[in-house]
Amino acid sequence: MDSENFIRERLGGKLLGARNYLEYFPIDATNDLLDVGCEKGTEFVAYWQGGAKWRLAVGVDHNAACIQTASDIADALQIPSLSFRVADAVKLPFAAGNFDKVLAIDLIQYITDPQQAFNELVRVLKPGGLLLITFPGFWHRALTGASRLKSRLRGKTWHGGGSLSVSNQTIPQWLTLADNSPSSTMLVKSRATTLFPPLQRYGIPRFWFTNNAVHAMDSFFGSLPALKRFGQALMCVYRKYETGMKTKNATIAIVGLGYVGLPLAVSFARQGFRVIGFDISAYRIGELAKGRDYTGEVAPRELAQTTLKYTADASHIQKADFVIIAVPTPVHESKKPDLRPVRSASKNVGKNLKHGAIVVYESTVWPGLTEDYCIPVLEKYSHKKCGKDFFIAYSPERINPGDKEHTLNTIVKVVAGMNAAVRKKIAWLYRHVCAAGVFEAASIRAAEAAKVIENTQRDLNIALMNELAMLFKRLNIPMRDVLDAAFTKWNFGRYTPGMVGGHCIPVDPYYLTTLARSVGYNPKVILAGRAINDAMPNYIATLLEEDLRQANRNTHLKRTKKKTYILVLGLTFKENVPDTRNSPAKYLIKLLEKKGYAVDTCDPHVAARALVHERFGGNFLKKLPAKAAYSGIIVTVAHREFAKLKPVSIKNLFRGGKGVLVDVRGIFKNVCPKSITYKTL
Repeated sequence: MDSENFIRERLGGKLLGARNYLEYFPIDATNDLLDVGCEKGTEFVAYWQGGAKWRLAVGVDHNAACIQTASDIADALQIPSLSFRVADAVKLPFAAGNFDKVLAIDLIQYITDPQQAFNELVRVLKPGGLLLITFPGFWHRALTGASRLKSRLRGKTWHGGGSLSVSNQTIPQWLTLADNSPSSTMLVKSRATTLFPPLQRYGIPRFWFTNNAVHAMDSFFGSLPALKRFGQALMCVYRKYETGMKTKNATIAIVGLGYVGLPLAVSFARQGFRVIGFDISAYRIGELAKGRDYTGEVAPRELAQTTLKYTADASHIQKADFVIIAVPTPVHESKKPDLRPVRSASKNVGKNLKHGAIVVYESTVWPGLTEDYCIPVLEKYSHKKCGKDFFIAYSPERINPGDKEHTLNTIVKVVAGMNAAVRKKIAWLYRHVCAAGVFEAASIRAAEAAKVIENTQRDLNIALMNELAMLFKRLNIPMRDVLDAAFTKWNFGRYTPGMVGGHCIPVDPYYLTTLARSVGYNPKVILAGRAINDAMPNYIATLLEEDLRQANRNTHLKRTKKKTYILVLGLTFKENVPDTRNSPAKYLIKLLEKKGYAVDTCDPHVAARALVHERFGGNFLKKLPAKAAYSGIIVTVAHREFAKLKPVSIKNLFRGGKGVLVDVRGIFKNVCPKSITYKTL
């Protein structure tokens, strides 16, 4: 069945033509579009057939069958960047300010709470956005009921001037709703109505109403009470959002402009908040001021356009109504939590804390640390009382460096406050930048615990894969072949063996085990997983050594008579990012050097300055040589640059085209030259 007949069948024999919405509700490739009450997605079909493009389009409807049909139609037409969700108009599953174009075609006939529906439609609009709503019969009944509205809509009055013919009726072209402001104006056009509320100075979106089907559904709007309720709801929404938009005048200070803090600061600034970005590193502030972000999380174009104010002067925190602390929480070499960054940040904030401010911690900590450790530090240096002079909240970060799919805007944000009022304020704040929504945790301790077990769970799953890889090697069964088969089961977790690094997975479990031991509990499973993953650099070195003597016993390149030369490709903790925090490559290099090998290193994503700071060993190569003579090569991460290497390029890196290649991530499994001894997990 071709797509046209497929759609005819789904729409009951009717094929929707391109309706002329583009004339008064233009859509372009930069727009994020939402259709509330999308039914079978016919509006999207109309736009698409009319040549419209968008960046993102989402349709929601309370009817699951309609959503399924809409999805089928979109798939048949292959309409890109379009998705559908089952949702009710009175509770939209999106963050505030997520869309700049919203359609609500004929929605009013399906809702029982117009006030809440209006709340939701306005909430999801970006400042300056556009809302299109059709109300069949509304303007017809507005004409006949306008004179009676004078004394009925909470004392509001209507004025008119000029006229317009709609469905053989004459209605006022200009309607001014008196609300202590002469700028509250409705403009009725032949095809649409634009409402400019008095809140426009706060960036409230514009509203568009169409009367293209004014002759239909007259009976639904036949009674004045329905119209009255609508008017009252509209004014209630205006008052609520005037207060809400005034809150956007609040100032937010982000403390710590790293992988977590910088994207957060830029996102809040993009939503119209005044944002102060504080970092103790003057070098970091200088680089950001020049539009340079070494993390790669924020594009230079975004940095150039942001209104975010950078500073290394902590006194600027005094201006902030909300202070969000996003500093790292590492561990010492002894694997005990290092609280110096969070204490230093708390001290700086405490010395410059505004009366009534809310302090939000995003750093990963053990359950109870925010309230038991951070609050006393804040109180000590601020000389203020928590719960009276300032308030505390927690919202754990979930940033995954280099991940362009699971970003701040697309992942659910967990929030918690010291009381319900604080939690609600923080939830409101984060909804501006988290389109996927906000989850309000029961308590700060629950949110802290949730964060620390998220990465503990992942650590344990990877540890299991590593242990299985070591077992299957002894059984001479390729682990990758085992996983290819196991992944065919629907509920088998897609974890793979490898070395674990970064700011979360190898760190967070130690925060939990430290707390466990403090209350007399010995966490055996968690520590067993950590022991396995911490030992992987040693296992990788063993993989290299066990075949190195056999494969190239007499062919080692010797710059001295005693040295065997090894190349380590990849110094970051994961592929395609510049992040070297807790990189297992660092420990692998030191281990190889301790064993007497001469180690060269190469990573196209890492600057030499970062290596000096992290104290990596080895001889760093700025670029991969075209030809060399290494005895062994270890590829630690699957950088895209490495994955593009051809077999001949790999072979040219070895002395005589022979040696041992340990490919941790398995990217050369099918292209490694036969003359090379290939090893993988």
